[in-house]
Amino acid sequence: MILNNNLDIRISNSIQSLYRDLLSISGENIEYSNLYTDVQHETLKSTFSTLHHHYISLFESMNKLLPTREQEAHFWAEPSRHLITVINVTQRLQRTLKSTSLAFDIDRHYYDMIELCNTFLSNSGGSTVPQNTEKVELYYEIPIFTSASIISINSTQEKSYSLQLIGKGSYAQVFKYRDENYQKDFVVKRALENLNDKELTRFKQEFDVMKDLIPLILSRFIIMTEKKINIQWNLWITLLMITLKTIIQNYYLANEKVLEIKSLRLLLISIQKAYFIEILVPKIF
Repeated sequence: MILNNNLDIRISNSIQSLYRDLLSISGENIEYSNLYTDVQHETLKSTFSTLHHHYISLFESMNKLLPTREQEAHFWAEPSRHLITVINVTQRLQRTLKSTSLAFDIDRHYYDMIELCNTFLSNSGGSTVPQNTEKVELYYEIPIFTSASIISINSTQEKSYSLQLIGKGSYAQVFKYRDENYQKDFVVKRALENLNDKELTRFKQEFDVMKDLIPLILSRFIIMTEKKINIQWNLWITLLMITLKTIIQNYYLANEKVLEIKSLRLLLISIQKAYFIEILVPKIF
């Protein structure tokens, strides 16, 4: 058996085990498999499609009771148990794949709904849906699960790109992707999820420093975001072949002051190590 990206056999076995747990509700359902064509692991693709089917089917049933407004509503026993199983498989799968190349995110709307359902679902006797619960938006043509190694870019129309891991340090991983609009390579520096507050603060300081250096080494394409699902800082930096002479010229124009060549060289070396990019540092003058 050949595993994608040298995936550990135990991880693959865990996916298979969770998939079988899911099949205890009903058989495989590939109705939504077209939404997960980027998933290379076949069992995981089937799991996502089947989970997606169950969420749509179960929330369709729940929507018949929604919105609840000032009154509570009774959600029947069998679909309650099925939804508990679906949520359980989803959360265990996300924990299992968290630090692997198959890590994934849950759509924010469904993530919030899962969190709400966890507060009222019951294994027996049905469940009491709380007051002021709104209808669930049903995703027939939108994926509920997206790969954590996929990045979406907003331009005239949203596009998604696969991320290629190019380096890893004690604080973060660095990925690369090719932007079709700009016809340039970009790198994404993403903090590891197990960082403490002090380490995240240090990572943010690095972002602030790099942002100040935009006229010196970066294009204008630099963004910082904070995801609420799994807090992480994303630092996007243009991947460029930069000559020391060009950097000095840009620095003069932007700052109107001189930075010693030795200091510039040290700065470039630091950036090269931090972002796993190649920087040309020729002899000049």
